[in-house]
Amino acid sequence: MQTSRIVLVTLLVIAAVFLGGCAGMTRTEGSSGPLAWRVTNPAIVTRNIQGQPTDTYDFTLVVKNVTDRPITLTRMHRTIYMAGGGAPGYSSVDGRWEIRPGGEWRFPLYSYEHCTNSSGCTWRGVNQPIWQIVFTGVDAASQFEARVDITLPARPHVKPIELSAARRAAPSSEPPPVGRVAGIPQPASPPAAGGTPSGGSAVTSLTEGVQRKEVDAAVWREGYEWEYRWQSPRGSGTFVWSVVRTENISGTDYWVVQSADGREILWRKRDNAYYMDRVFNGVETRVEPPNGAPWPLVVGKTWELRYKRERPIERSTSDEVRECVVEKQERVTVPAGTFDTLKVICTDPRSQAVTLEVWYSPEVKNRVKERTMFNYGVQDRELLRYRLE
Repeated sequence: MQTSRIVLVTLLVIAAVFLGGCAGMTRTEGSSGPLAWRVTNPAIVTRNIQGQPTDTYDFTLVVKNVTDRPITLTRMHRTIYMAGGGAPGYSSVDGRWEIRPGGEWRFPLYSYEHCTNSSGCTWRGVNQPIWQIVFTGVDAASQFEARVDITLPARPHVKPIELSAARRAAPSSEPPPVGRVAGIPQPASPPAAGGTPSGGSAVTSLTEGVQRKEVDAAVWREGYEWEYRWQSPRGSGTFVWSVVRTENISGTDYWVVQSADGREILWRKRDNAYYMDRVFNGVETRVEPPNGAPWPLVVGKTWELRYKRERPIERSTSDEVRECVVEKQERVTVPAGTFDTLKVICTDPRSQAVTLEVWYSPEVKNRVKERTMFNYGVQDRELLRYRLE
């Protein structure tokens, strides 16, 4: 009996140290099974939740495939504790996150504290979430699990959101989701449970920082047209892209998009990958292989481009590498209107410099905004009008 008590006390001490004594300690990177992981961009962000301004603790979890074979993550189960106490929260999402060897996937996440004490929220615990995330996945050989244990840096305490019975019954003023990955349900907040030193109930609610929506490659047709304005240190102006015909080159079909000055831009038909610019006296620019995105796109998806850029008229070539990521969904306003977009950022890993930012609209079937970094400065483009008929 004495031995049993010793074991029980030891376990309680271990639990207390884990849940209540982690303030000041952090764990923001590690590895598990086929994955290496790291936490980036921890920050406090104010959101409107249940009609109340609420400070959420945001971060991005980056997971990397460290094997020499492709893997697919199919489930993400999350448990979160608070250093200092409170009942844990739970949430799971199912999906299909494919990661090539050496590739990465980014998961924007956030949490917030809430209580249901009728006398109000008085808890003043440490604002330091502790996440346990278990990924289930498959590779070419078998199924696997990878566990990620995260202790975020401590932040100044923020007041928990008060969810009284009346407020919980009131309609939520949170904006509705703009979309979701097929097969991934919106995770629900866990019910309030447990107690805190003040006698109130405080738990952490889980949700995804961005509602993910898959976007497939657009299907173009002859007659589609987009007009843009541009500005750079070299000047400014407008141009129109018109889809005029298809052309087959070495067995591959391309859309030919023409501008008013006679320039022709070729985009691979099956995935809208950029191939070349032709002008009146020949090929101005060509990339091999064509620059394309791995559709469908979703927030957090990453890919690498390795290609040779040829400029036959200038008689120059260069070997290029770009790392691209779908950074976020963003609603943007340009002269043509207001659109829901996916923002894609590409960087040159050799210099770590951003080379391209694109805001792609499924509604427009093209980019509505673009920022390209050249050696002479930045060129901005915005959509003026479009015609899809």
